[in-house]
Amino acid sequence: MNKKQAEYIFFTILISLLIYLMYLIFKPMLGPIIFGCILAGSFISVHKFLQKKYKFSKGLSAFATCLLITIGLVIPLVYLIIQISSEAFNLYSVTKGFIESGKLEIFLTDDGFFARNLRKLLGYLNINPDTSEIATKLLEVSKNLSGSLIRLFNKIAGDLFGFFFDFAIAIMTTFTLFSQGDILKKYVIALSPLDTKEEELLIKTFNQMNYVSLVCNGIGGIIQGVLAGIAFLFLGIDSPFLWTAIMVILAFIPVLGISIITIPASMYLVIFEERTGAGIFLIVFSLGVAFIVENVFKPKFIGDRIKINSMFVLFTIIGGMAVFGIAGVFYGPLIGTLFLTTAKLFQDKYFIDT
Repeated sequence: MNKKQAEYIFFTILISLLIYLMYLIFKPMLGPIIFGCILAGSFISVHKFLQKKYKFSKGLSAFATCLLITIGLVIPLVYLIIQISSEAFNLYSVTKGFIESGKLEIFLTDDGFFARNLRKLLGYLNINPDTSEIATKLLEVSKNLSGSLIRLFNKIAGDLFGFFFDFAIAIMTTFTLFSQGDILKKYVIALSPLDTKEEELLIKTFNQMNYVSLVCNGIGGIIQGVLAGIAFLFLGIDSPFLWTAIMVILAFIPVLGISIITIPASMYLVIFEERTGAGIFLIVFSLGVAFIVENVFKPKFIGDRIKINSMFVLFTIIGGMAVFGIAGVFYGPLIGTLFLTTAKLFQDKYFIDT
């Protein structure tokens, strides 16, 4: 072994060890740092707009953008947690009241279209539609769901220090990327063995996908969830804040979206409340809102940015949530898009050119 080979082995071992140690140091903050990168990629246009329109310095523009992000996220989040936790607490009592009112028993013994076909379906499955057993199961499910939601919100409320610490890390990461992003970008590009054009494409894809995932889908989700929530409130459906928050999250999921909630809610109005007009109105209204947002609002907002197959996005969101939890809504499509971009670069570099 000559001196050059020995040096290569030494530096390989040293850099591997240091990378591992750096990973251990940053591991507790990895999630907030990644979220900070996502925020920076999503709101880079706001940062540049403030610089160009109001002649802000880079540092002042970074501070103003981070302040807007903080106000826009923290205040609505705290308010929603308070409202949703209150409604989650009442979920069990609402279900219990529904059963004690006799509506479930009337439905199961009724001779209507839905009740008859439900009994037939249960008969095919060799299930005895025992009212008391079904009522017990419904109460158990609602109690477990209500308890899980309350525990979740209590955990969030009890760990406010951890939440604000993570958010502070994310905002500091965002501020650093805004104010010193050019320096970091040059450093990363210098370390990378890829061509500058390929590196620029990966960074551009990262920023564009963050914009699409967080800003476009976020605003679209808020529009769908809030309008559907207003319809819930107008029609007298219990816990509108809870359902609105759930629908805002579900609106990120392509194809299915808020229909996961609105279709069962419409069926409930028609079957149990015997309010056919209200049920039809809810399903037509929510589908109309979803259609306009998905086919008019989002294409206009996204423009010439990343266009990706809806089913692929759906699968990456489902897989991302299985691996990363709720953050997988953002991480899944981002990883999937970067994979497709990298695969295309690899194909162009090593298959087409040769």
